[in-house]
Amino acid sequence: MNLLGNSIRGLDFLNWRRVYNTLIIPVLTYGAPVWYTGVKQQGLLKRLAITQNEGLRKITGTFRTTPVELLHNMTGIPLIPYLMKRLMLSYAHRLKGLNPWAKVRTILTQDKCQYWPNHFHPMTNLSRASRLHMTSAPPHT
Repeated sequence: MNLLGNSIRGLDFLNWRRVYNTLIIPVLTYGAPVWYTGVKQQGLLKRLAITQNEGLRKITGTFRTTPVELLHNMTGIPLIPYLMKRLMLSYAHRLKGLNPWAKVRTILTQDKCQYWPNHFHPMTNLSRASRLHMTSAPPHT
């Protein structure tokens, strides 16, 4: 972000925000539907939030002591925990939209992993996302 300029010479606020939304957020959340579970990951979310806060301070040109909530309100960029939940929900909706014979969807019903013992079936993000979507889906009439 430092290569694009500073608050005096460089991008204006609207373009900074556009760059942040299109480049930085996808890099920060790369592969989130695979690794994010929301269970015992506060340290990881805290690291992402610190990185995001530094970026927001760069965009707005504010001091380090500016409250984080104010930065998020000024820029309209969501907090990291909210963003992760939104990504998981969109992943669940994408799974539902796939064909029933798609390999990703058949893994949910035909989990044939040969490395796990027969008595142990770990909860994967794929099955968690599928279950999340099933519970939030409206009933069929």
